[in-house]
Amino acid sequence: MPFGPKGQIANVNSYINGLEDLVEITSGAKSKSWTKPANIFKCGDSSEDFAMAKYNSLVLLGFHLDHLRMVWLVEDGQSIYPAVVLVNLRGNVFVLDNRSDIISTEKMLSQGHLFCSLNVAKFNLHWDQSNP
Repeated sequence: MPFGPKGQIANVNSYINGLEDLVEITSGAKSKSWTKPANIFKCGDSSEDFAMAKYNSLVLLGFHLDHLRMVWLVEDGQSIYPAVVLVNLRGNVFVLDNRSDIISTEKMLSQGHLFCSLNVAKFNLHWDQSNP
């Protein structure tokens, strides 16, 4: 295998970010019952489609389902809630965002907070009690 897991994550992020039409990649995934929340939480920037494509690509590459999550962020001063993918790799959480080819860590999410997240097993709402 020419790329290790970090290389696969970076290449999936960069490749999907460069695509203009994600319909073929996301249409099959959106028909699955676990993706229904993703159909409800549409993003004005189509970032949920990029996140879905990255999530499914990583699953097909063999990443464990428990280590992947689609996440919607609430960013200060923004009306669009962007969707990203979080990948847990040996205790390090990486963020795949369609707005950048640079893979960041969850520590770099300081400009926003989690709104909701999902994977095949679970859908979560992340409630911020200090900001209801």
